[in-house]
Amino acid sequence: MTGDLDSLRDRLVELNRPVVSVLLPGVSSEQVKSVLGKGTPDEGVEWFGWCNGVKWWAGQNQDDANLIPGHARLSLSEVEKIRRDHPHDSVPGKEWVPLLRGLSGDFCAVVWGDHSTPGVAGGMAVLRGFMQLCLGPAANIAPKR
Repeated sequence: MTGDLDSLRDRLVELNRPVVSVLLPGVSSEQVKSVLGKGTPDEGVEWFGWCNGVKWWAGQNQDDANLIPGHARLSLSEVEKIRRDHPHDSVPGKEWVPLLRGLSGDFCAVVWGDHSTPGVAGGMAVLRGFMQLCLGPAANIAPKR
């Protein structure tokens, strides 16, 4: 998945998207697992290792921070707060990690648990579709099976 994320960044540069200049450096796998738990899927660890959110400032144009149209990248600390503030938003027996936040407050998330393969929920189809549009049908953000 990291190769696809790097390709996405390259494509965002080609498209001259403002978000490229506000993407924050990624964090270590140890930091990710300390916040999200040792059972976090590799895809979640890679996601936050690639980029740890965006830099925000007063008066910033929302579109300048959107990784894809209408969806901004979340940092690990934002995810930690969201999960703490919404402990009952998960399906029983499942873990979830929001990756992107939509303008209306919706989340794109990776979901796993109960011995299941990680899957996607919410607007992740939007992210997958955007990556395929930018990178072609070979783009793969779906969890490894």
